[in-house]
Amino acid sequence: MTREPRKPLLRSLGEFVGEIWKGVKADPTRTVTKRRVEEREASTTSGKKVILRRTTIEEVIVPDARRQDAAGADPHADRGDAGRPG
Repeated sequence: MTREPRKPLLRSLGEFVGEIWKGVKADPTRTVTKRRVEEREASTTSGKKVILRRTTIEEVIVPDARRQDAAGADPHADRGDAGRPG
């Protein structure tokens, strides 16, 4: 069993700073929690082969308080679906 060579300190530091930078640049108001892709093959009535794909994305959206105040406290105003029920 051979030991893997240790990472240099500066390499580890760079990876750490990179992860922090990713967090700084990320959009905290929208987080994808689950992404599911269903795919199956089917054939048309004329015999052509087609692929049917359904992608479901579940996300968590945290409304920005500043935008809510400007939009009259409607949480859906910035997404274009104002007045949408629950």
